[in-house]
Amino acid sequence: MPLTTKLFFKYFNIIFLLFLLPIGIFLYRDYGISIDENISRTNGLVNLKYVFSFFNINVNNYEFLKNVPDLEIYFDRDYGAFLETINILIIEIFFNIRNISEIFYARHLLNYFLFVTSIFVFYLIILEIFKNNLFAFFSALTLFSTPRIFANSFYNSKDLAFMSFFIILIYFSLKFIKKQSLLNTIIFAFVSAVAINTRVVAIYVPLLVYFFIFLESIVENKIIKKKLIHIFLNFFFTLIFIYIIWPYLWNAPFTRFIEIINVFQSFDRGPGEVFYLGNYYKTNFLPWHYFFVSFFATNPLIISLLIVTGIGVTFLRFCTRLININNDMMLSDIWKSEKEKFILFNFFLFFLPIFLIIIFNSTLYSGWRHLYFVYPSLIILSLSFFDFIRIKYRNKKIKKALIFLSLFVILNNFYLTVKFHPFQYIYFNLAFVKKADKLFELDYWGVANKHALQKLYQSDQSNRKILLGSASLVDLELTKKILKDEIKDKIILTGQNLKDVDYIFTNNYYGINHKYVKKYKIPQNYSIFLETKKRNITINQIYKKNN
Repeated sequence: MPLTTKLFFKYFNIIFLLFLLPIGIFLYRDYGISIDENISRTNGLVNLKYVFSFFNINVNNYEFLKNVPDLEIYFDRDYGAFLETINILIIEIFFNIRNISEIFYARHLLNYFLFVTSIFVFYLIILEIFKNNLFAFFSALTLFSTPRIFANSFYNSKDLAFMSFFIILIYFSLKFIKKQSLLNTIIFAFVSAVAINTRVVAIYVPLLVYFFIFLESIVENKIIKKKLIHIFLNFFFTLIFIYIIWPYLWNAPFTRFIEIINVFQSFDRGPGEVFYLGNYYKTNFLPWHYFFVSFFATNPLIISLLIVTGIGVTFLRFCTRLININNDMMLSDIWKSEKEKFILFNFFLFFLPIFLIIIFNSTLYSGWRHLYFVYPSLIILSLSFFDFIRIKYRNKKIKKALIFLSLFVILNNFYLTVKFHPFQYIYFNLAFVKKADKLFELDYWGVANKHALQKLYQSDQSNRKILLGSASLVDLELTKKILKDEIKDKIILTGQNLKDVDYIFTNNYYGINHKYVKKYKIPQNYSIFLETKKRNITINQIYKKNN
């Protein structure tokens, strides 16, 4: 390897961060506020108030905590809020930011920084598995530049933040599987606790790790006493860390943790119905293919193709290994190397949650965002195809073809991300883009509302205040909080009262079949005045009253 190439990979972490961090710093104000962000912040405030009260810190010293509800009676008390509490400690206490719009923009920036950190950790994961710098470089940039993932990295402090923590959890899972030292045991326990606090579904990861360590002991025919001790210690420390960082558990840890698991197993606080493939479905009665279609519709086709191929290679290899097991070799043929073992581990990281969701008919909505956390494992599986081809056909032409394909995927991702900016969250690939707004929900979080209200302010030539109503399930009052004062003063919101308003806003998201709901029906004496569109996809519309 040339000296320049060695130096590049040696200092890649610095180059990588220098390249990615400024992107977020330049772009974090381009995105509006999502409907969940205020709820997420409130979750943090409620938990922080409880912590302060628990340790006899005077809550009255903090103005922003005075009217916050008590944790014990709070509607979303079962949500883990470790990240949200950290956000408030950094933004509103350490930096003392009080302007509400600046608070939310700062949240966008912190969320992005967490994402970039996870991208670098993902790079380390690929190095750990494949020992290949080019694979690591390709994977990290592919994950970073996937259009919907990139947009969500700013404003989605739930699903995308969980994906970021999940990547870190994967890394320390591999470290723990590889070596059960005391340090790895404690770090893996803490990271598991943080991930479980963010999304309780992460509880399956430590259990899967324990299974792989047990299976490895059988494969290697080793005494597992020492391994069992570390598994027990890890389980113990994980429970301790979960308890420490989750204030709602402090009074009744076991009963409340079971309560939390039951709540999220059959979650019913989302919209009543989901618009999918042109029809409305109850959230707990969605077709089994909802995730698969949503995933393939909203990712570049080339990435989906590579993922399917990688899953096929991994699955066929696993099945072949199982078929060829004999009594003499026992289970030693399940994997031939550490690389195969870690690839198989990621296969189950992806497969288990999908399988359980289908079996238990778990509640899903808003596309596949609840399963963003499986995407890194899917990228790892796609690399198993690259690795298979590289090993099977050891020649320069194949190597060059793989490098060309990798460059094409990355450049295509970046092109799409730039082209759709700042609306990457409504990206659909070529197979679905023409009919996307007739088949799927689009801006269900209302992130594009900011852009629409700014355009309305610029387009309305009157010197008076204007009345704006809403004909969809949207919170424009929340959007107004991050707008400039002159826009706030001019636009008066009437909610879903459409009587005698000057304009009517809709982003065509309803949470229910709107054909049977009168409040979402736009009167006939209004016609389209403004539209927000990308690639012929209509994101939202503003209707104006006819003269």
